[in-house]
Order: sequence, then C-alpha cells, then structure tokens
Amino acid sequence: MFTHLWCSYQDGKDDIAAVRTAVFAVEQGFTQAQIFVPAEDDKALQLVIYDGETPVGCGRLLPLTQKNAYKAGRIAVLKAYRGQRLGRRIVALLCEKAEALRAETVYISAQTHAVAFYENCGFRQCAPPHIENGAPHVMMVQHFEK
Repeated sequence: MFTHLWCSYQDGKDDIAAVRTAVFAVEQGFTQAQIFVPAEDDKALQLVIYDGETPVGCGRLLPLTQKNAYKAGRIAVLKAYRGQRLGRRIVALLCEKAEALRAETVYISAQTHAVAFYENCGFRQCAPPHIENGAPHVMMVQHFEK
C-alpha cells in the first residue's frame, strides 16, 4: 500500500535525494546541481510517496512571488514503480495542496516528453518551448476556480 508524506526538504532530504538521483541523474543524466537547488527546495513543500518504508516517488510545490500561484516540480517516480498511476497521484496531491493553500494557479515546467502526461492531468501549455538545464521544456499551467 502506498502512503504519502508532506515534509520540509530538510526533514525528507534523504528520501527525496534517493528518488531524484535515481530518476534525474542516473536515468536522465542531469547533474546534482541541476537536480537540487537549495534556494528553491528550502522554500518548497515536499511530497514523498512510500511503498512501506521505501521512497518511490516525490514532487515539490514552490510558492511563487505571483499572488496565489505555485510551481509544481521535481516530480519523479522510480522506474520499477511506473505504470501504477503514482505520477498522476503525485500531480493530484500537489494540486490539491495548492488549492488548500488558496492557489488560483499552478505552473509546471514540463520536459517535452511529458507534455501529454501533464495535459491528461489538467495542465495546458502557456508558453513556447524553452531549454532548461540543457533539456527542452514547456511551461504549463492549471487554473483553479474560486
């Protein structure tokens, strides 16, 4: 059975690092400096998904300077756990938390290969493609009705 935990980066950093490193560094070739940005991680609410005591997925919700807006990101699921809708669960939990915090808007800078996934989660493209950390990304947005 999968469970989830909201935490600060400092409280969850070992579990967050295990998932992010496996997905973003080992699988995708990003550097540690690209994966971990202390100025952002320390401000963000962190979400970790567990299978028992094993961290298997994560994401974060970063407040933006724009009123009532957040940026979801660093969404990752270990390869062995894909196909179980955990990515969709992470996105849904991040959006639910943002709404509970009175967000009107959530942004995601999606890797281009994941655009269809985020569209299926209710996001839409809001800017042209750009390069972020050496990889093509697209800024996407989801608005919540108040």
